[in-house]
Amino acid sequence: MAAIPTCFICESPTEAPVPSDDELAPASVAYAPSPEPDFEIPDSPSPSPMPFEGADGVFDVTEYGAVPDEATENSKAFLAAWDAACDHTGNSIFYIPEGVFLVGPVSFSGPCLNNQSPDIKIFGTLMAPGSLDAFPESNWIEFKNLANFRLTGGNGKPNLDGQGAVGAWKQSSCTKASRCRKLVTSLKFSGVSNGEISDITVIDSKAFHIGFHGSSNIVVQNITITAPGDSPNTDGIHVSHSTNISITSSKIGVGDDCVSIGPGSYNISISNIKCGPGHGISVGSLGKYKNEEDVYGISVRNCTINGTQNGIRIKTWPGAPISSAYDMTFRDITMINVSNPIILDQEYCPGHSCKLSEPSLVKLRDIYLKNIQGTYNTPSAVTLLCSSSVPCENIQLVGVNLTNMLPTSRPREGRLNVKGVTAMALLTSRRSLASLINRTLSSYSSSSSSLSSRSRFALALLDKPAQLLHHIPDPVKLPARFGSGYTPLNDPSPNWSNRPPKETILLDGCDYEHWLIVLEFPKDPKPSEEEMIDAYVKTLTAVVGSEEEAKKRIYSVCTTTYTGFGALISEELSHKICPVFCGCCRIHIWMFLTKTMEGICTRMARSSTDLNIGLTRGNKPGTGLAPGMIGAVNQCLLREENRCKDKPGAKIRDNQCSNLLRTMARIQLKVEGMPT
Repeated sequence: MAAIPTCFICESPTEAPVPSDDELAPASVAYAPSPEPDFEIPDSPSPSPMPFEGADGVFDVTEYGAVPDEATENSKAFLAAWDAACDHTGNSIFYIPEGVFLVGPVSFSGPCLNNQSPDIKIFGTLMAPGSLDAFPESNWIEFKNLANFRLTGGNGKPNLDGQGAVGAWKQSSCTKASRCRKLVTSLKFSGVSNGEISDITVIDSKAFHIGFHGSSNIVVQNITITAPGDSPNTDGIHVSHSTNISITSSKIGVGDDCVSIGPGSYNISISNIKCGPGHGISVGSLGKYKNEEDVYGISVRNCTINGTQNGIRIKTWPGAPISSAYDMTFRDITMINVSNPIILDQEYCPGHSCKLSEPSLVKLRDIYLKNIQGTYNTPSAVTLLCSSSVPCENIQLVGVNLTNMLPTSRPREGRLNVKGVTAMALLTSRRSLASLINRTLSSYSSSSSSLSSRSRFALALLDKPAQLLHHIPDPVKLPARFGSGYTPLNDPSPNWSNRPPKETILLDGCDYEHWLIVLEFPKDPKPSEEEMIDAYVKTLTAVVGSEEEAKKRIYSVCTTTYTGFGALISEELSHKICPVFCGCCRIHIWMFLTKTMEGICTRMARSSTDLNIGLTRGNKPGTGLAPGMIGAVNQCLLREENRCKDKPGAKIRDNQCSNLLRTMARIQLKVEGMPT
């Protein structure tokens, strides 16, 4: 029998019904998404049906001395033709006819007469000098301080050839070496507004192919950008400090990001893009420099990403100063053989020279990923490597269906630090689920001391979930990639109260296969436990269609985090909340250990005598157990003893119940040291 590919599937496009707010009062389903970014790109100028229609002045560069012989340097002739077109009193056309023109770095600046820019028509090919010595600045062809303009290409041939292979690409990655020369962008738009770029082809740039900076109200459509998949730093289109930019109906295959969105950009629309090869569609990198402006209102839809390193990526630098990136929607996207389909990376450091102990302070929130499907070729379909200082918030995944092309690979785990991960997901990977639950819970303690204790509820699965959960979409595996970034062992002044656990201890015999529905309850007034359970039952009933079925499968998972013994300790209890069931399912305790305490704690864990004394008699001198840990364990045991005693029809004697519970706790309590 052929191996079945591992799948990553989140809620299908046909969403399960969700009760109204009134039905769920006083609770609300976790982080209800705010409306998707809704903005309109101004209508672009209607293209002229003929090259020179409506123009009373055509300024042909060859009439100003340009020679299409691939050898003559033509920048002066091009500038002369531009100046004449820019100063023309009527409609004008800056025209580059067929042929190959060698052109050095040149800036076509405005504003032009009456703030009306010439139409730019490129029917020939502009070829850049091969040597980087010819570029005193970081741009090759620049349009600057212009309004109301249109740039179109034609003739089906490359319009701009950056000649990156001649010398620039040999520098490899200039992000690592200060001796590298400037990275040259082939086509740069600075301070440009109200215009259209269409039907052009840009190839083999020395670095970025097209860049927008400080520009607004621009439509980019029907363009082609190509460079080898291994060409360094060759982003297709990079947008920074710009607004109302629409990029649509284009093909981009390069050696870096197909489209990248930098700081200070908002209301950016990317649609109907065929991306690949390359590094996918990215927001960032963000936070590399001080005083960066926020990024928001990003819409990426109806795109195909094929054979890329990444699919959708948001990247911020470690140690980044405070800023935000929010209100971003990625929907209706097809991935084909992508290595990392969805990745939020707040430890982005391509040169590996960053201080990962300084977490990024770029806040990522309100990110919606909907109807994303296709295939991937690594163990990780989704990577959420969020900041340990400002956890990602309100990450919505709906209708995500990704199939692993490597069915034998095992999912890797990592730090999630996410608040409000998708309202519903079925997880069938035991370690992945525990990683998701515990790291999600830990993010609350890292964000506020008032949120150190939270409740989660989960629905246990039947042997045949499809028969019971016929109203719910197909199951999902959630592999999470392990990040090597921050560890408190490398922190010179650790704050143990706000660090999430790095390792989850799983116990044999426990069922980790759950439907996870997260409810966020108000703090003032805080509802009673009965009210919270009732709200959850109503929510779950709307999903499974029956209150009786909902009550049969309700679990309460509670995690409390506190400090003790120089470590962060988190205790998790799970029990059915149906009144006819009672019992202590499991106790999880895990710790962040300093290197000096690792040996003591390891010996302590191996000593059943000391451990039993600690559990039954409190903090007896010499046991090595911390008072906080002992107190918490004893409180847990006392609660569960009372629960067993109060169990209706219980046939087990009190002392047997106590011994059983203590034995379970002794076996399940495990202390591990963090690797250096």
